Amino acid sequence: MIRAACAFTAALSLTALPAAGLTPTLDDPLPGFGLETLPSHVVPSQAVATLSDGKSVGNDGFQVRRFWAAGTSNGTLGKFDQIGEAGFVLIDPTETFVIAGQRDSGDIFRFELDLSGGTKLATLSGNFDAAWESPSSIIVSGDVLSRLDLTTGNTTTIALLGGAPGPVAMAPDGGLLVGTRTDQVPAPAGSSAIYRFDPATLANPPAAGYVEQNGLIVIETESVPPVDQWKLENTKTGFAGDGYFRWDGGNFFNTPDVGTLSYTFEVTTGGRYEFVIHNRHDYPESDKENDAWVRMDNGPWLKCFSNGGWQNVGVWNFLSWFDYSGSLPNEQAYFDLTPGQHTLYVSARSYNFHVDRFHLYLDTVSNPWNKDLPETLGGLSLADATLLAGGFTDLRDLLLEGSNDLLIADSDPVAGAGRILFSAGGSAPITLLQADPGEYVDELEFELGGGLEPFQAFQSSEAGTIRYLTVDPAGAHDRVELKPARMQLDLIGPGVSGQGPVEVRVGGGIAGAAALLVWGPASLASSTELPVPGLESIFTGLDLATVQIATGLLPFDASGEVSATFVNGTGQTGIAVLQALLFSPLTLQFVASSEPATL
Repeated sequence: MIRAACAFTAALSLTALPAAGLTPTLDDPLPGFGLETLPSHVVPSQAVATLSDGKSVGNDGFQVRRFWAAGTSNGTLGKFDQIGEAGFVLIDPTETFVIAGQRDSGDIFRFELDLSGGTKLATLSGNFDAAWESPSSIIVSGDVLSRLDLTTGNTTTIALLGGAPGPVAMAPDGGLLVGTRTDQVPAPAGSSAIYRFDPATLANPPAAGYVEQNGLIVIETESVPPVDQWKLENTKTGFAGDGYFRWDGGNFFNTPDVGTLSYTFEVTTGGRYEFVIHNRHDYPESDKENDAWVRMDNGPWLKCFSNGGWQNVGVWNFLSWFDYSGSLPNEQAYFDLTPGQHTLYVSARSYNFHVDRFHLYLDTVSNPWNKDLPETLGGLSLADATLLAGGFTDLRDLLLEGSNDLLIADSDPVAGAGRILFSAGGSAPITLLQADPGEYVDELEFELGGGLEPFQAFQSSEAGTIRYLTVDPAGAHDRVELKPARMQLDLIGPGVSGQGPVEVRVGGGIAGAAALLVWGPASLASSTELPVPGLESIFTGLDLATVQIATGLLPFDASGEVSATFVNGTGQTGIAVLQALLFSPLTLQFVASSEPATL
């Protein structure tokens, strides 16, 4: 049948059906939807995006490739500097280039779709997902939530959300949806949620990063990536945060500025700030493997050492002195700081020195050597956002359609499967699909059809397509399409071509619902199906003025099938068009129509 085309901007919607149909079994979508497995990429991709011509772009964490619709390679766009875990891939609206990220290195590249090469734009640690904010900027979810200017490569920290990085989606009004995730493995049920930052908050966030709070600045060493021979470790208990840095290179007793780490922070209250390093040195002699070079802003490099005798060997401690090399006596480390922005630099001096965190504090701060003090971070936080929905386990992807309808990919490692959920206009999410045991679902894409059909259960497959990626524990990746599946109506028996009985079979329904068979003269039927006024989810080409009811309500069996038998007494053919209407006892309304058949 020909579908009437029109501009269609209505968002996703679902028809209310019997409660038995709202929770699909494993391996199956919600009744009224069907699945089609797409050809797999010859090289499995962890992040995928589809081009308008049916080709796709895949990011496997090392190479970014273009693929034919059949899954075979169509050329390599470029490579990252090292092998790692893929973060994301975004196709620009003009389909000229892609932006791709790698989680392990944090590197983000622009690769040209014409295979002419790539350019490194920025490094954003832990990048997991990204969304277009404008043609020249994207929002990146990594260890922090950041804005990346694609023209200059400049990055701006927007928010510090804690936990593992999660999915993001931009709203048409400029708001941002963020999925939170926990660092715990496996993620406990209910530990993920969806928040929204409104446009005004997102456009003008407060300064982010480390800030002084009531005379205290607390900085975690691992808040910046390790450089040179600094190693991020977590084997020696007693540290704070996610780990500590250990210098695994040579000694640089006379050469500062090797393996330099930098930490920028904001001070509002000027004054003398004592400086301590939460550190550890394991060499039996307490004055060895116990120091680093430090510098504040453009000041001199100073040796900062920890030595409290044998009792401070092999334990975490805060002892920190400056060694002035004889020009002044050694003393507790401190810096005189003015209001404004400052940068602390730390570089390697002694092999095997362990550095966990830095505290700077005024003498008014109580218990400043408490290693469990939280980091003093500024910028937006979840307190500046609105909670939209909770109760998820491990959110993998978010996709916003229209202004208020949301597709959600959630994983449940404990239960052993991923799922796709849908929330219409802020309503409670409904599970559209439960993946096979052990699989999680990711990389959601939605392609709306060009006709009048709403994207909902039991509609035409031309209404639209949800495309997604499944990943199993062995690392196998499958690309799958989820589409509405319309009821099928078949005519069987001798009466189809002459006199005799005709069995009308309707399949693709749902147990607990019922079908009503209707017909109309074929001579008045149109090949273009249009929605019935007042019942926009029912499409028919029948002439509404001459439609007749052929049966009463026929309940579907457990397989979603029903049949009825008629007799073609005249033997004429091509005179009538039949359709089945799906009746929902939940809403006491007809909610969909089958494909038509001509007798």
